[in-house]
Amino acid sequence: MSDHHDDPMIGKVIGKGYRIERLIGKGGMSYVYKAIDTNDDREVAVKVITLHRDRAKELEKRFYRETRIMQTLQGHENIISIYESGEIDRETYYLAMELIRGETLTQRIKRYKNTNSYMPFEEIIHVMRQVGAALDYMHGKKIIHRDLKPSNIMIEKGTERAVLMDFGLVMEDSENNSTMGTAFGTPRYIAPEQAISSQQAGPQSDQYSLGVIIYECLTNQTPFDEESAMSMALSHITNEPPDLRDFRPDLPEPVVKVVLKTLEKSPSDRYPNIKAFIDALEASMFGWVSETVVVSGDAEEDTQRPEPAQELPEDWHATPSQESLLTGEHPKLTSSTSTRKMPLYVGIGAVVLILGIALFAILGSNSNSRADNGAELHFFYNNTNLTIYNASGGRVDLTNYQLTTLDDAHTLDMSKFANPIIEDGECVVVSLEMNTPPLITNCARTFNERHTRKVTESYYWVWDSSINTSGRFSVVYRGRKVKSCNITDGECRAGG
Repeated sequence: MSDHHDDPMIGKVIGKGYRIERLIGKGGMSYVYKAIDTNDDREVAVKVITLHRDRAKELEKRFYRETRIMQTLQGHENIISIYESGEIDRETYYLAMELIRGETLTQRIKRYKNTNSYMPFEEIIHVMRQVGAALDYMHGKKIIHRDLKPSNIMIEKGTERAVLMDFGLVMEDSENNSTMGTAFGTPRYIAPEQAISSQQAGPQSDQYSLGVIIYECLTNQTPFDEESAMSMALSHITNEPPDLRDFRPDLPEPVVKVVLKTLEKSPSDRYPNIKAFIDALEASMFGWVSETVVVSGDAEEDTQRPEPAQELPEDWHATPSQESLLTGEHPKLTSSTSTRKMPLYVGIGAVVLILGIALFAILGSNSNSRADNGAELHFFYNNTNLTIYNASGGRVDLTNYQLTTLDDAHTLDMSKFANPIIEDGECVVVSLEMNTPPLITNCARTFNERHTRKVTESYYWVWDSSINTSGRFSVVYRGRKVKSCNITDGECRAGG
């Protein structure tokens, strides 16, 4: 980055009052600055794009088209907010947007890799639920991202909000026939059909890219890593992705199967939407039964299945690539390339029932044995009370259980309970100050565990706690995390 004395933009006020303060990132045709909105006294990010003279009219048209597309996506909490766009001079344009403090998913994966560890399942689900919601929202508006990668996902410090960014301003749009036979995107994460032609990209192309990202979160590797962009794209088209257990042998087989399904060569063999993918992934990770059943093409036709990417209607749009809005190293992750080949579009497989995942979760146990996820417990919680209900049909020893924050920094150890052994239908109520009644009415008997210490760190399931900013907590059984619970749901079932 250049010194501010050498940058004529520093100190300049552009648009309706954005005072440029310092450079925070740059790419081939763009610079990103931290700026102050002098009207609202807030920090913003301002991207400044310089248009090449020989293509100025073409690039100007794309700039305004992509800005309009981004405007149609405003209002979703997991999509970056834009405030204003305009012209500085005849060759320079700007886009003012939300400034997010935090790190990219690339940087987070790198931190885990540098400590020889992996991103926890709970953390992956927490981030990917948000990214998936943003992508399904886009797809509902017939907009395709086409350049999904970890450096385009920002994780906000303090809130753990995941924000989808980098929608691109200078790439050929999918409605232009000149893109036929031309591939755009990041080769490391590109879907096979998109590698052949960007015109073929559809919602399942974004799903494929997300599958590659989750593959990387789980193994610290991407499926393919070739010396050239062309070789990497060809690997996505023709090579079977390596089994994730080639890099991380302890991964449960159901998790591997779910991720590899998203990496199928034919879009129609992937999940019908990204929510279905993340539902199946969470089910495979924590061994609970998902309501999602994914049906292949040789079963009864699924009316929710999107049409193949080659048959997209003309009013679909694609948001192409641009340089990252953020600074920070994006490391080159290496992996061995599989020599196994397969056709570009494989035949339709057998029916895959996610219901079976719950019966065969392999979280570090023998592959032939049922995963032991503990008894079926129901947790109900609000700002003053945690009610634990035994729905197992028998006696439960709560000394085997803990509730923890996702980072394991804070724990509720149930072995400390005065009455840790409860029979079927009985409840334990953990109150913050004074004894409170259970949050359900069908408790056969209730035991109260009153906490008198006014230490908010101990009560991380409380939504307004300043400690648990992730919005989730984990149920731990005999030292193993068996369920990730969403605080805003107010209830969670685990085990069984």
